[in-house]
Amino acid sequence: MKTLIKSSALIAVLALVSTGVFATENPGKKAAPVAAKKDVVVFTALAQDKGVGVIIHKADVSKTSVAIYDADGNVVMKDIQAKNSNDVLKGYVLSALETGKYTIKVTSNKEVTKRVVNIYTDENNQKAFLFEL
Repeated sequence: MKTLIKSSALIAVLALVSTGVFATENPGKKAAPVAAKKDVVVFTALAQDKGVGVIIHKADVSKTSVAIYDADGNVVMKDIQAKNSNDVLKGYVLSALETGKYTIKVTSNKEVTKRVVNIYTDENNQKAFLFEL
């Protein structure tokens, strides 16, 4: 019984010493800074209408704006979302816009995300659009 107690005590001491060695192995190295949370913005095609869906998952609850600009930089549409939620899901129908290149700009938490959309008329005289990569 005494041997078991001595062995257990020796194992406990070794475990504490090795833990101390690992804890002080690199005392000069500082911990990496934590990355700031960022908003996530996703652009999708609308399932039913000819348009764009914008999904925004905000890191912090804040005011968010979505603006659509034509090729000359003129604001075609602007939408402001309230500060009441971290998640925003909104669809924008583009079928009323003329053919051409448009920029969708999402501003949230001082971050700006842009996506370019080309609107064109297909061979069946239907409006269609493509995202630029």
